[in-house]
Amino acid sequence: MTRSTSLFKFRPFNKTSIELLVNRELWFARPDSLNDPFECQFDFEAMFDELNTLPNITKSGIDRNKKNAFNIFNSLGICSFSRTRKNQLMWTHYADEHKGFCIGFNEAILSKSETALKSVNVKYQSETPKKVVLKKIEGNSDNVELSLDSEAMYSIIGTKYTSWKYERERRLIMASSNTYSFTPESVVSIALGLRMPKRDKDTLMQLLSTPQWSHLKWYQAEKVKGKFALDFVQIKI
Repeated sequence: MTRSTSLFKFRPFNKTSIELLVNRELWFARPDSLNDPFECQFDFEAMFDELNTLPNITKSGIDRNKKNAFNIFNSLGICSFSRTRKNQLMWTHYADEHKGFCIGFNEAILSKSETALKSVNVKYQSETPKKVVLKKIEGNSDNVELSLDSEAMYSIIGTKYTSWKYERERRLIMASSNTYSFTPESVVSIALGLRMPKRDKDTLMQLLSTPQWSHLKWYQAEKVKGKFALDFVQIKI
């Protein structure tokens, strides 16, 4: 049996986060709206100029793929998750300095309603993925196609600078920026932050107290004694 991948979404406790759960919708953002101004900002012009020097790639093929690549990047949607719940920086940066919460998703259930949904684990490096992309295209020069499914496109979408490595990011990708509906069953856990106020905890628990959320596992983040580490203790509501 294949183990399901757990994906974690860190959230502050605010109106947008409540709407996410009430409406059961995730937002898939355009690449140019992501918080890192360097990611997915690939220099297509420079790459396609270099493709002109490769054998077996015609100018018409290059022009077609240039147009295709721009069209894809102008419309695709990305939703970011982490593969870890214990990283303290994630709690600080994305969950309002531990005053928010973390939603645990089952990726298999989350993705099953959308066959066109793609996923990629982000790789972290100091250089842009230009060399890797060119190598992958050159190795497949008889059938060049920069589609959303291509390995070259995955390299562009799934590469970030090394400073972001702590995020252990996994991305779900759609062909267009839009909302994506999920079922309650795809949410498997809620972890409450170290500093989350009791009133906010009670509100969140009350919000998710209906029968369709009864399967949820609830956790409280706690400090590990003697270590700079977090632990998560399961609680009952």
